[in-house]
Amino acid sequence: MMVKNISSLIVFYLIVLSGSCQPVKIKASSENELFNFLEREGRPPGQYLIEKFNDHDVILLAEEHMIKENLQFIQGIIPELYKAGVYNLGMEFGASEDQQLLDSLVTAKEYDESLARRIMFNYNVAWPYVEYMDVYRHAWMLNKSLPEGARKFRVLNLSYQFDWSEFKGERSPENMKKVFHKGGHEKYRAQIIEQEVLVKNEKIFVLTGTNHAFTHYKEPVFNYLAEDYCRFENGNMGNLLYEKYKERIYSVVIHQYFRNQINKEPRLLSPGNGLVEELLCKNGNSPLGFDLKETPLGEIADSSYYSMGYTDFTLQNIFDGYIFLRPLNQLNGCTVDCKFLEDRNWNNVVDQFPDPDWHGRPDSIADYWKFVTHNAMLNY
Repeated sequence: MMVKNISSLIVFYLIVLSGSCQPVKIKASSENELFNFLEREGRPPGQYLIEKFNDHDVILLAEEHMIKENLQFIQGIIPELYKAGVYNLGMEFGASEDQQLLDSLVTAKEYDESLARRIMFNYNVAWPYVEYMDVYRHAWMLNKSLPEGARKFRVLNLSYQFDWSEFKGERSPENMKKVFHKGGHEKYRAQIIEQEVLVKNEKIFVLTGTNHAFTHYKEPVFNYLAEDYCRFENGNMGNLLYEKYKERIYSVVIHQYFRNQINKEPRLLSPGNGLVEELLCKNGNSPLGFDLKETPLGEIADSSYYSMGYTDFTLQNIFDGYIFLRPLNQLNGCTVDCKFLEDRNWNNVVDQFPDPDWHGRPDSIADYWKFVTHNAMLNY
């Protein structure tokens, strides 16, 4: 029996923040239906994603940044993508100006760590995280294993080199036009995917930050001029691709905390008000991929920030699919590469330090390392 409206069956639930198997109090029948569906339809995460390429050309994987296990999963799936005829992996974390360098890196006879650092540094001077750069290494490992003449696997940089050198004060049109001097980065990223993949009738697996992967979902923003004081944005990369290519685009979220609504505590919520982790805990916390769209699991209610301005909001309103690797309290931050600044000009690091209005620019190299280390500590 398929449950038509899971949210109506939920009597009471507890928000699960710790990742432990705390009981979520719902009707036994609804919990059993959800668990049975998960057990019947869930797949190992890699298999799940590969199967999605049977019907879609672009899979957008929405990640919370700097989680080690997420990047290790990406690295490990590269050979399976290739076997399935998916020859492109797109990354938000890289500048298109360096695409030729990146192509040469992942197809070289020997792997060049210093070049990998240079490519990542050119995009973001504050992104010295080993696991992101090791995506390049794993692409290189696959290419090196291929027979002579075989098509090579490609890592596609989706961004461009932003310029923070003249940014001062607050964000204004004048200031941000200097930073994003090639135009809006969401449109820029969508155009690269279109030009390099979709118009060639190829496929791509894309790793990107959560909001960039929204497709059918429109992000709520407070606006005092809007009806009910809420405006809905649809200008993210995934929104732009979905608007033009519809069902060729598929969005999958990888298990992460969701922000709570404004001025509400706790600050972070477990997805589906904790019910997702409860079900997966019951399943032994086995890594799993599963659909949200038009499924009982997709009808699980969610009251996070994403639900602001909506009514009867459920998980399928945000994403099409879901990947679970570990409970939230078992995730780890990325590894900081202590060689990232070797042979770098310190003044250039300070000038190009991103988002200085949020956290300032580093006063010293010690401040720099303190900042990037703290960023990778998953300060929940």
